[in-house]
Amino acid sequence: MYITVQYPSTCNLPVPCPYCYSRPSVIAEIGTPEQWAEWLLALPGTGHHFSFAFGEPTQERCVPLYRAVLDAGHAVTLTTNLYADPACLGNLRMSLCLSWHPHAIDLPTFAGRRLQCEAQGQHVGDTLAVAYPPYLQHIARWREEYRDFTGDPLKVLAYCGLHDGKRYPEAYTDAERAVVYGDSNPRYDEPVNWCVESPRGHRCRVGMEYMLIAQDGTARACPNDPQTVIGDVRTGITIPTEPVVCRNDRCGCVDLWRYIEP
Repeated sequence: MYITVQYPSTCNLPVPCPYCYSRPSVIAEIGTPEQWAEWLLALPGTGHHFSFAFGEPTQERCVPLYRAVLDAGHAVTLTTNLYADPACLGNLRMSLCLSWHPHAIDLPTFAGRRLQCEAQGQHVGDTLAVAYPPYLQHIARWREEYRDFTGDPLKVLAYCGLHDGKRYPEAYTDAERAVVYGDSNPRYDEPVNWCVESPRGHRCRVGMEYMLIAQDGTARACPNDPQTVIGDVRTGITIPTEPVVCRNDRCGCVDLWRYIEP
């Protein structure tokens, strides 16, 4: 099972992202890294893939948690902004999903730290940036520069929210939509684009193949639907045996749209 863990909840950026949807500290964080290792290793099943994503996981205090999970035979992915030096990860064999925030770190520094992670033994997957409206005019150049630095693509996510009195992604112009959803972004090369079309009423296999554990210990089948609570990491979790029915007008997740049944 793929399990997103919203721990730690603290973020290290000096200025919060204007497009941040999670806002660390809105929900109180519980436990220590050592306690989280105990709770997560008590979950039933073997060979899980734990994705630590919410605040900034490249904090030295969290490294014992990742080491314990890896030593138990599970896989680990961190979603990191690379704002700080990732040397604390040492040579831990884990995967990284990179999230670049242009307002906080320049592209050459970010790309250099990405290469540093690879030299340390971490596997680097996607590098993502949010198509925040003020960024749109720069995305084509940023993509080219990032490929020059690293040899890999910079992918963009649709911005979901308000800006300058307009609601996005609906307010993207045709030209902007081509930048965000175009051929250069293979994430959207699917028969149905659930980031644009409504999945409401469709069955979704989250809960059976995926769960989210919030920083207060609550487990949900769907991160976008608070009504899909399936337990608590400290007291027990019940895995659904049937797909849930989606209640959302849009799937804003990076990859959970894959679980939606047409």
